[in-house]
Amino acid sequence: MDLTRRQLGTQLGSAAVTSTLGVGVLGAGALVIAPSADAAATWAYVDAEQRSLALRSTSFAAKVSPTGQFQILHQVEPNTMMPLASSIKVFVMLAIVDAVRTGRYRWTAVFTLSAQDRAAGSGILGAKPVGTRVTLQTAATYIFHLSDNSAASMMVRYLGQAAMARAVAAAGHTEPARLSPFATMRQDLWLNWSNDPWAVYARKVWQTSSAATKAALLAKATRPGAWGPDLVHARPVWMNRLGFFASAATLARAQVALHHAQKQPGMAPLRAILANPSYLITKPAGWNYLQFKGGTAAGIKVGSWYAETSDGDQVLVMMEAATRSINLTRFNAAATVAAGIVARS
Repeated sequence: MDLTRRQLGTQLGSAAVTSTLGVGVLGAGALVIAPSADAAATWAYVDAEQRSLALRSTSFAAKVSPTGQFQILHQVEPNTMMPLASSIKVFVMLAIVDAVRTGRYRWTAVFTLSAQDRAAGSGILGAKPVGTRVTLQTAATYIFHLSDNSAASMMVRYLGQAAMARAVAAAGHTEPARLSPFATMRQDLWLNWSNDPWAVYARKVWQTSSAATKAALLAKATRPGAWGPDLVHARPVWMNRLGFFASAATLARAQVALHHAQKQPGMAPLRAILANPSYLITKPAGWNYLQFKGGTAAGIKVGSWYAETSDGDQVLVMMEAATRSINLTRFNAAATVAAGIVARS
């Protein structure tokens, strides 16, 4: 489900925020503030904290069986469609894994950065010259460890729309049309925050456009003379159905699929790629291995964690959507409490 205009009420006039897709994601050295000693480490505390942070919040926590089945520990509206920001790159990684599994690409395959791939926001590939060549393993590491927008755009271009559609289906996305066409990060940033006349027009007609029309509009993002996004004045746009969407349960399934892929032939590099060192939370002592992907944009905060423990695997997803900025320190603190509860379950 989505928020209606009535539910949004007067909050649509909230102050602007400056975080953008993949920008402002706190690194490994980020400050994480734990709740006060008298704050009960319970799901009630986590739920209340999430509600206080954003207009809409969802979560999903479960133990994961060896066959990928969930024993649900806690959930809040797990099937509600939520904006993803850079968490969309989980689907890009699923498409990469499928390409390696089917023999289409090897981890040593080399890809070339083009002008249409270079995207603002997080990452380092976009600062390199057009024509820069990187291996698939390097591009995938950039995508998960640095949330590299240019690397993700490049791989979506090479993989193609059919591959991206298969990745979305593999995660069990309940509304795959939301991700069709599957925009590159460059296209998404342009659509959401560019003052380019074509982008302004696209935002007006986006909700009622067909997939073919959306694809044609997104192509304007890389035409000669296209205006880039204005990330300094970026405002939340998810309430207009702009951007990427999925549910907490879908993100959990995607993380499970990625983890299980580690054990398949030819996937040796995947374990290190998925072990993002910037996991935002204070890692529970019982979590022996942790894969993580986050997402931060104007009015959006998402985190999804998959942990190996001595007592079995666990998954946690937390998602926030607001018409204003979200306090990232408080989000990280609540996620730390949630992770601790899951680890003790």
